[in-house]
Amino acid sequence: MNNSSEDNSQSSKSFFENFKWLTTKEVAEYLGTTPKQIRKWAYQGKIKAYKLLGKSLRFKSTEIKLLIL
Repeated sequence: MNNSSEDNSQSSKSFFENFKWLTTKEVAEYLGTTPKQIRKWAYQGKIKAYKLLGKSLRFKSTEIKLLIL
């Protein structure tokens, strides 16, 4: 039974490590807008955001890069 909890821990850890996570500020700089606008788009569902550390929004760099293609 311990293996199952260890497997879940490992899969969760690898999920977070497989992506480069960006802050709201980093995304705003990359897209040439403000952090406030990025938060607005995230809450409107226009860009996908994740809450990884409590209230802080994080964005997958791969998903942000797709926005400008």
